[in-house]
Amino acid sequence: MEGESVTLQTNVTELQTRDLITWTFGYPETSIAQINKEEGNVSTYDGVLDGRFRDRLKLDNQTGSLIITDTRTTDSGNYTVIIKGTKSTTYRFNLTVYVSASQKILISAAAAGFLLIVAAVGIYWIYRRHRKTDQEETDQTGNEEITYAEATFFKQKAQKLRFSPKNPVPRSVGVCDSLSLQEVTALLARILTPCHSSLPAPLLVSLKINIFTCHLLSFPSDP
Repeated sequence: MEGESVTLQTNVTELQTRDLITWTFGYPETSIAQINKEEGNVSTYDGVLDGRFRDRLKLDNQTGSLIITDTRTTDSGNYTVIIKGTKSTTYRFNLTVYVSASQKILISAAAAGFLLIVAAVGIYWIYRRHRKTDQEETDQTGNEEITYAEATFFKQKAQKLRFSPKNPVPRSVGVCDSLSLQEVTALLARILTPCHSSLPAPLLVSLKINIFTCHLLSFPSDP
């Protein structure tokens, strides 16, 4: 089980003076530990296999057994021990390291928590980005320039018509064109007398207007 210590036994009660014990792991076989009784050396190779077994291998100097502490699932695999002395002996071990149920639950909970954190961060990021986009659109709408059509009025200066003898004043078409000056004078005298009431009202008004107009137009304007 992961996290526990495992001892791989050599079935040797006591190593002899000239014995050489070599432990290997996997295929191809990689040396991970060695005991040389003749030279008195006990070695563990922590640097091999990317330091997988660093500080976790121990050798029993009396029996040559291999002890793996704080086992991990990556320690699963084939182990081989070769004992060379008066005779050569080889032992092979197949080690499988399991994860306990509580550890599985803990790992699952940690993974779920991590996913929740990632999801929360992603949702928050999307929300901020969407909110920023909406705010930019609102700002752009608020900052839109409103163009008003400017009405331009041109003040036309009134022109005063002036008439001269070279440009005679046009006469009004009406009673003045059909009556002579004497007739107009007589008609005016008649209108001003009390008997003018005998004339019809529309004709009286028309005559007054035309006579007045003719009277005005009969005088030349100032040069």
